[in-house]
Amino acid sequence: MTKTWTLEEAKAHFQQLVEAAQDEPQLIMQGDVPLVTVQRVRPAQPSASSALETIVGDFDWSDLPDEKLFERHPSPGRPTDQ
Repeated sequence: MTKTWTLEEAKAHFQQLVEAAQDEPQLIMQGDVPLVTVQRVRPAQPSASSALETIVGDFDWSDLPDEKLFERHPSPGRPTDQ
């Protein structure tokens, strides 16, 4: 259950407020008006170590077709200017 603090209590017992917010949100009131809720920040997902990892991610490569399907055709291709 969220604990309610007056603004004065929150100022006077800030460390206790922060510690209590680790377990559940803490509501700070100014008079009869809800002012702010203090709650724990969830850690962000670890960032990818490289741009390639960002693009590829957790892609499952196991179901790709065999690479031999994509072999280069033995023709010499178009002539090049020398």
